[in-house]
Amino acid sequence: MTKTFTIDITTHCEEGEVTCSKVDYVGTRNGKPNDRIKLKGRTLTLGSGQGRFIGYEFKNGAYLYKVLEEGQLQIFKGGKLLQRETGVWK
Repeated sequence: MTKTFTIDITTHCEEGEVTCSKVDYVGTRNGKPNDRIKLKGRTLTLGSGQGRFIGYEFKNGAYLYKVLEEGQLQIFKGGKLLQRETGVWK
């Protein structure tokens, strides 16, 4: 949860798998329950194979959403950072 968004992330891979390409993102603008986006994505890792988990990545057309392990949401368009918010995991 950030100051602007509540984000629910669900992984659909085996317990303990670091690399997963079946991840769902549901982001809702706080205070506006009808302002919601649902995306499909994957985990982000450092290193090859089963590297260290660092977060998640989701694409929506030209937009790229990243939710990092430390709770930071980053939204990019065309490689340019549009928004960055730090939140807390619940």
